[in-house]
Amino acid sequence: MENLILNNELRMMRDTVRKFVQNEVIPIEQKLGALAAEVPVEYIEALQGKAKKMGFWQMGALAEWGGAGLDIFSRTVVMGEASRHRFGLMSPALNAFGKEIPSTLAKSESPLIAKLIKPAVGSGEGCFLAVDGSSNFTAKRKGNNGWEISGSQRFVANADKAAVGLVWAKIEGSEDTGLFLLENSNRIKSEPVLVMRTIRLFNVSLEDYQAPVNSYLGKGKEMVGEILQELQILLAAGCLGIAQEALRLGTEYATQRETFGKLLEKREAIQDMVVDSAVALESSRLLTWAVAKKQSLGEASADEVAMAKLNATETAFRIVDQMIQIHGGMGITQEVVLERWYRELRLTRIQLVPSEIIRQRLALRNFEKFHTPKSMQ
Repeated sequence: MENLILNNELRMMRDTVRKFVQNEVIPIEQKLGALAAEVPVEYIEALQGKAKKMGFWQMGALAEWGGAGLDIFSRTVVMGEASRHRFGLMSPALNAFGKEIPSTLAKSESPLIAKLIKPAVGSGEGCFLAVDGSSNFTAKRKGNNGWEISGSQRFVANADKAAVGLVWAKIEGSEDTGLFLLENSNRIKSEPVLVMRTIRLFNVSLEDYQAPVNSYLGKGKEMVGEILQELQILLAAGCLGIAQEALRLGTEYATQRETFGKLLEKREAIQDMVVDSAVALESSRLLTWAVAKKQSLGEASADEVAMAKLNATETAFRIVDQMIQIHGGMGITQEVVLERWYRELRLTRIQLVPSEIIRQRLALRNFEKFHTPKSMQ
């Protein structure tokens, strides 16, 4: 099915990333061991050096920023392969390709983009996003001298290492909101939040942060909406990469594990789990790819993107759950990676846009189709 959808160039790119993960990334994880929570910097830098030579650096960043300049569909295919390893959901390819910077920023005309984003692309440290809601931060105009921003947000990823940050703030004295690009310095406080192992989140707070006038990138709601669509698609792709690898592990285990004189692969209950997971995975991948393709053409709606995110995150979670079931007691040991993915995938169902909010929104949209406008009654 994949070969019918992907052109030769994209298939080659997919296969190259797959081999990179198998030959370069997984050996490092094996060397570190199952209990490793972080990867030493020297390993990451070595991987990044190899990725840059291959031309696989900052996939979504514009070429003039120093990135690969891939569209969202190509990045979705790449992400599906880059995530197929132990650290894959939180650190695809162990961040060999650099941490993502939203390509939506290219639409802003602020000169600060060139000043801050180009170095951020070069460093590979990406940006943090404090965009849960405009009510978390307030931006005051300081005449022609810029902005003064205050507020806080919990559960922000990458706030400790990111080169820059994006903050969605309400503009004081008006109904407008804005998206602001800030240099991540010691003027921004980030405190770790104690959450599930292998997941690193932070509380971010600003107090009278002095930002230049051109830190304002544009209207907050519109830009944040576009950024969230981009990130939801990439998150969906990453989850499905994990699900693919989990299915492989479960299927392989079923061909080797024997109980009561019979291989698991011969048991109908196990066969159902494997088949149901394979069908669900393929269906979810095709939905995600279709939405990513529409997004690359500027035609995807917010509802379509949310639908793909909802389907992919929940499908991946169910598949990992089924593969743990096939493994039995071994499935919940740290020796087998499934327990790690089970924990991490649980986060994705509340990440960016929670599943319940997506369901409510999609339900209301569908009900609206059957309501007769009062003017027609």
